[in-house]
Amino acid sequence: MSNLIVFAAYHPNASAPYYWQEDQTGVMRRAVEYYNRQMCGNDPSLDLRYHQEQIDVLVKYFDNYLMAPCWRSLGKQIFELRRRLWQAQTISQLNECHQLALELGLDPL
Repeated sequence: MSNLIVFAAYHPNASAPYYWQEDQTGVMRRAVEYYNRQMCGNDPSLDLRYHQEQIDVLVKYFDNYLMAPCWRSLGKQIFELRRRLWQAQTISQLNECHQLALELGLDPL
């Protein structure tokens, strides 16, 4: 998992998840832009390490987003989505997780 970004722990009564736009480092913006370019059909980076770092940052972000206390009522569905997310190693697998999140009414991006 990437060490490029660290998310603060949620307060127990947090009413909203941390969104990528709140990141001040630029790491999330770069990862989201990379993901969006892939979804538009662009070729992945020729730098395999960079490519994997972007996926790792997004997996870590999606997981943090799903851990927000405000989603507790989704219980088993969130657990299953997180389980699939932890196994995501490609942009297409990450996109599948994003689509599942959208079906639950959650949009991390």
